[in-house]
Amino acid sequence: MAIEDTRRRRLQELLADRYKTKAALAQATGVAPSYISRLLSNGPNRKKLKEDLARKMELEAGLPPFSLDRDDNLQATPPPSWPFSFSRARFDRLDPRDREKIDQAMTIMLSLCEGNRLERAVKKRAA
Repeated sequence: MAIEDTRRRRLQELLADRYKTKAALAQATGVAPSYISRLLSNGPNRKKLKEDLARKMELEAGLPPFSLDRDDNLQATPPPSWPFSFSRARFDRLDPRDREKIDQAMTIMLSLCEGNRLERAVKKRAA
């Protein structure tokens, strides 16, 4: 099997297992939805998933390097949980000092939320 065929199959698995829609896959990988469709198409306008695009898509989707090239099951290593609306790859590209600032801000936000939850629980018990 040619490497482009393996990448295409892996992209199909990624779509089915993790993203469910081409639009979600496109957003996660930074590739236009129409191009995703052409990568997955069986028709004459099908595009091959070349090396540089495969690496970019892996990075943007938070996949391990060369995971689109491997012939094993994508489910073998479940995707890391990332609870934010921005991609993990976008966060990882930041300067370490900026990542530290975000970490500190999130710690403060979590403490505030936990404090509010505790206050509500105390008020509820008192009522």
